[in-house]
Amino acid sequence: MVFKQKESANWWYKFTWNGKLIRESSKQTNKRLAETMEAAHKSALAKGEVDIREKEPAPTLKSFGEDSLLPFVRSTRAEKPNTVRFYKNSVANLSAYSKLADLPLDQINSEIVAGFVARRQLDQVQVSTINRDLATLRRMFHLAIEWGSVKTLLPRIKLFQEKTIVSGSSRSKKRPHTSTQPVRSGTTSSRPTSEPSRASAPSNGARSLGDRIPTSSVT
Repeated sequence: MVFKQKESANWWYKFTWNGKLIRESSKQTNKRLAETMEAAHKSALAKGEVDIREKEPAPTLKSFGEDSLLPFVRSTRAEKPNTVRFYKNSVANLSAYSKLADLPLDQINSEIVAGFVARRQLDQVQVSTINRDLATLRRMFHLAIEWGSVKTLLPRIKLFQEKTIVSGSSRSKKRPHTSTQPVRSGTTSSRPTSEPSRASAPSNGARSLGDRIPTSSVT
């Protein structure tokens, strides 16, 4: 069967062969072409023309950040030095946490991400900086899936809600939430109101990457 992950423009296919799950990206945006590639793969296996491809190990967070993400950002956003600096600083921050940096991307789970956040909090790092690091991590997850560097689900990353001043008082910040649901783009929603003069209260939930961080500029 072919399927499309929400964070990927390409179609993937998966099927079982001799008890083993085959799951690969077709690297195609056309569904019919993806189905053709799936059929060709099955046919080649049946004829003995190819063997079941062993899964390549996923890159570590540090290597993916330094060898894949940053070169991509530098080449696509060379005219935006602040964006390049944003990712460079956050990759350095993530890589400084060895429990996260040295792990293959497909072995990173919510508990490890929470450990990184706790470490940054102990170091009294500002919420906005932690959000930038988490936003970069989320972007890395998206690109790793898009480029086929990982073939498993990665934790979904949400950000802190930063302090908001409302009528002279400040709302408290929430801890970031992570889960093992598939990574997908953040969305926001607003409820229509019949009283336009009354300001809508800000959401209490943690904001997702798409709300605040300029990752949409790096695709």
